[in-house]
Amino acid sequence: MKKVGPLEWNEKLCKFCNLCIQMCPKNGLKFEGKELVQTAECIKCGICCKYCPEMGLNLEKSENRKEIKSKK
Repeated sequence: MKKVGPLEWNEKLCKFCNLCIQMCPKNGLKFEGKELVQTAECIKCGICCKYCPEMGLNLEKSENRKEIKSKK
């Protein structure tokens, strides 16, 4: 398990499907080779964790965590 900013990323579970990156509303994640990298745009909303089909991402619990509303 590796730390990626506020995220814990389990590279052994990751299938590099890019769903976490695609679902991020702020482009807060990217892959550089075989490494997941948090960008400055990350708002710590946890959406990437929610959509990871392999459950390979976890967000640290923090009082700074921001929630975003989904568009309807």
